[in-house]
Amino acid sequence: MNIIILHPTAIPELDRRHQVKYFDLKTDPRPKFRGMQSGAQLVIEEEINDAEIMSTGSYLIEKTHHNCATAIWVIDTYMREREFEFSTMYFDHVFCADMNYLEAFDTPTTWLPLYAKDNFISTGFTMYEKPYTQRPLDIGIAGYKGDFKPFRNHVWESMENHFGKRFVTKAGLYDYRYNQFYNDVRIAWNCTATRGCANLRVFEAMKAGCLMITDRSPDLERLFEDGTHLIMYDNAKDCIEKVEYYRKNPEQAEKIAETGRIEVMSKHLRHHRFFTMIEVMQKRGLIVDDTITLEAEMESVTGTVEV
Repeated sequence: MNIIILHPTAIPELDRRHQVKYFDLKTDPRPKFRGMQSGAQLVIEEEINDAEIMSTGSYLIEKTHHNCATAIWVIDTYMREREFEFSTMYFDHVFCADMNYLEAFDTPTTWLPLYAKDNFISTGFTMYEKPYTQRPLDIGIAGYKGDFKPFRNHVWESMENHFGKRFVTKAGLYDYRYNQFYNDVRIAWNCTATRGCANLRVFEAMKAGCLMITDRSPDLERLFEDGTHLIMYDNAKDCIEKVEYYRKNPEQAEKIAETGRIEVMSKHLRHHRFFTMIEVMQKRGLIVDDTITLEAEMESVTGTVEV
């Protein structure tokens, strides 16, 4: 099947099964997109939380005559709900990473959670290099506080007050530096911005072999088993108690971390999400692919929540 992805980063697993072209909304000229459309059966705009870039993709879909199915995958919807509501109207299907916004769009919508990004091959850095017990950092998070994240701020400050310098926080880490940080961390602490939208940190820290301790959320309860793949907490006191327990019981922590890492590697990488998108579009009758039979690799994970 011929697919156009409005994102510059290639997906080798998808390329092996389909004819895929990639279009960079930031740098590629618009005439290039029109030239790519010949024979295309599906156009997907991926992982958009930038209003300007998203508007460019919506413009291309709206203004360009096309005879193929179109889909868009939106994240961080809580930050730009009104903008997303307008831009998504030009697509045949919306995939949304936040369960709280499945009824926000007029277009048919499916919940599609985020994933762990692939290794940064260009840097030569491969995740999961250090065994759990040899990692130098006790507890850590790569991220920010924020005015719109009161619960995160509260638990974050409680962690700082209780653990002091053992709780390592790093802001402004991107690409391989972000992954290197989690390769040094044993317990990865997390708190989602909205309960119902697991952030990238959950998947990437688990892929790096950390023990993920995060706030309880309905989407995470569907994706993972508490106590088997990761640890969930309900409030600041519960969080501190669980972090203390697994600090003092590294063998249990390492076992859960490894089980979680295997779960992410087998179900929660970028190509898994794209196979799910194709499967949903096929079930809606928007595309027909006679070249392969796709298994519903994520159906049991996402439950294909639609509106």
